[in-house]
Amino acid sequence: MRAVRAAGVDPVTPLLHDDVVRAALELPEAWLVSGDVRKRALREAARERLPDVVCDREKKAVQYGSLVAREVDRLARQAGFKRRMDDHVTRYVESRVDDRGESADRASRRD
Repeated sequence: MRAVRAAGVDPVTPLLHDDVVRAALELPEAWLVSGDVRKRALREAARERLPDVVCDREKKAVQYGSLVAREVDRLARQAGFKRRMDDHVTRYVESRVDDRGESADRASRRD
């Protein structure tokens, strides 16, 4: 979450809202996982508004499905963090988080 906030993005997690979690905890297990189908209740609810091809889509980590990983890799390389470095993307993200923290510290000291 620190990295997301450091990029100036406020993360939104609607599926972790208290009401959604409370409702999910009241569902029978078969509505949560059924065979190889995960999030069954959510998929079935979505069928009322979305095509089956969307509802039945395999789960994919957001950083891969949205091409975020590729973009962060590009930004890291532009900033001089080369692929031949160990974990160049993590080093880049940490440097951005550190930069934002230092900027916030300087701003709070001025106030």
